[in-house]
Amino acid sequence: MKHYYLLQITLSEVIIIKENLLFLHSIRVAQLALKMNYEREIVIAAALHDLIEDTDCTILDIQKKWGSFISKIVDSLTVKNNEMTKLEAFQDSLERAIIVGKEALTVRVLDVIDNMDYFDLADEEDKKYLREKYSCLYEVCKREIPKEASFLYFQDQLQRMFFKH
Repeated sequence: MKHYYLLQITLSEVIIIKENLLFLHSIRVAQLALKMNYEREIVIAAALHDLIEDTDCTILDIQKKWGSFISKIVDSLTVKNNEMTKLEAFQDSLERAIIVGKEALTVRVLDVIDNMDYFDLADEEDKKYLREKYSCLYEVCKREIPKEASFLYFQDQLQRMFFKH
């Protein structure tokens, strides 16, 4: 119950920051973090992970409200260079997440897990990109966070998705 209260406060305070609606995706990612019993920082960062890309909120806003560590996690997950291909931008974000630490990688994995449900709706070009993205994430996580619950769940989802019987 304590965790759900934390999530409720987190999301309502974020909405107050810029008076923007949060997308259900961010809520689902935070809920997944809660279900996996991740600590407060990961739950909050999960709820905020797309805020910079989807609103006019800044990293400074997040830092003022939530502190330096959570703002570093969110910053590492934010696409920085629109000149890159989607895969290059994702890889850049992964490299920045590695520097921040396992918490940032955990939020990235949870983010990808939530979006995996839509794989079958993608066209062939996007499916190719998503396979490359999943492969890249898998290799990084296998090296950096091999025993994390989020990575183990991601592995299971990949098995189910690509090796259906």
